[in-house]
Amino acid sequence: MSSLVKFLIKTTDCDKEIYANSIKCIATTVPVVYTNTSELIDIKTTYKTPGILIGMDYFLEFINSFEKSGKDTYTVDSSVGKMVCKNIPKTQSITVVSLAVEPSQALIEPDNDLQKFWNLEELGIKDQSANEEEGAVLEKFKENVKFENNRYYVSWPEKENHEKLPTNAGLALGRLKCTFKRLANDPKLWNECEKIINDQNERGTIEIAPKIPEGKLVHYLSSHAVITPQKTTTKVRMVFDASAKVSKNAPSLNDCLIRGPLNMPDLGGILLRIRRGKYMLVGDIEKAFHQVYLNKKDRDSVRFFWAKDPTKPFTNDNLLIYRFIGVPFGVISSPFILWIIILIHLQKLENENLRKIDENVYVDNMFLLADDRNEGIGQFKTIRDHFLQASMNIREWLSNDSLINEAFPDQIRQKDCTTKILGNLDKKESAQIYCFHF
Repeated sequence: MSSLVKFLIKTTDCDKEIYANSIKCIATTVPVVYTNTSELIDIKTTYKTPGILIGMDYFLEFINSFEKSGKDTYTVDSSVGKMVCKNIPKTQSITVVSLAVEPSQALIEPDNDLQKFWNLEELGIKDQSANEEEGAVLEKFKENVKFENNRYYVSWPEKENHEKLPTNAGLALGRLKCTFKRLANDPKLWNECEKIINDQNERGTIEIAPKIPEGKLVHYLSSHAVITPQKTTTKVRMVFDASAKVSKNAPSLNDCLIRGPLNMPDLGGILLRIRRGKYMLVGDIEKAFHQVYLNKKDRDSVRFFWAKDPTKPFTNDNLLIYRFIGVPFGVISSPFILWIIILIHLQKLENENLRKIDENVYVDNMFLLADDRNEGIGQFKTIRDHFLQASMNIREWLSNDSLINEAFPDQIRQKDCTTKILGNLDKKESAQIYCFHF
């Protein structure tokens, strides 16, 4: 069994606290590129044995920005210094990955693990007890769903008898200070982050938290900015960490919530089904998670700190406390909540055939299929108007038919020449022909 360890990584801003699992060996050797020149002319490759493997739960917190500096070379500006990343061609060398296992413990226990290995759940088929448990979670969640003023209101699905959730106020404030040290030296970046927060406030996604909490759970989310300069739209985004812990024994917000049964359609199934119709229409719900609102008693569990001026000390006069109104992305229950709300809203449609499009909905992506052009346009109008009644704007519409594309209003029509279908790039061949490649 591996043990949980805590250590600090020294960065240019502060010492970063890391929790990790310890094993005897991560890998024998891995390729490492390095250069002694700032021009990245003479890049050499060597092989070293890694001592630390940082996963995505921490990795992005070290990255400030990155840019492409060559055909297959990237320069990364991180809080531990500049790094060079390069694609290494495959060689004949073999890397052996080691797994540390207790000598007295069998790799597969015949009475338990082997049964799990062949469990039908791996195929998406669950036994009756699992279905009953998920059904109970779903019914309890639905009891707290309200529809008022063209908006759905929900509550977090809390675990019963979970450990007391700490506020994490000190941790959240400490991380914000580290982030703002970087923002203070980059006014343009600070303006981008400030614009995001102001925009969310104006949209009604967040609000100033009341001095007296309205719920029993009061918790502060840690936040940091992630920069992606290669993107054409959002180059900066704010990330809120619901898995942050003040200590290894303390629970995070995600530890106190139920993930929820996610009976979403299988990606492979969607990619097969959307080929059945002669015409395909695709759109996505704008800021989908934020369009579902939390009940007031649940909003204090997703508070966060912000500052009026990052160059000034973090005094009470310079500190703002916000809380989310809309469901924030990154909380373990958020995908479940969005999926159930979409299902509930689809069931309100009078057209029984349109209710069945739930099999072609994945998170905030929606696919419509038709064998007749007018039928496709009619589906688009019905679905778009229906979701607007729940304050959900389906935009970025695109079809494989040029005449259907002309039926989409300009402000909600896909304009880019490259379109993603569930992560796959699809290119628009010309002004009149729209092609989807999978």
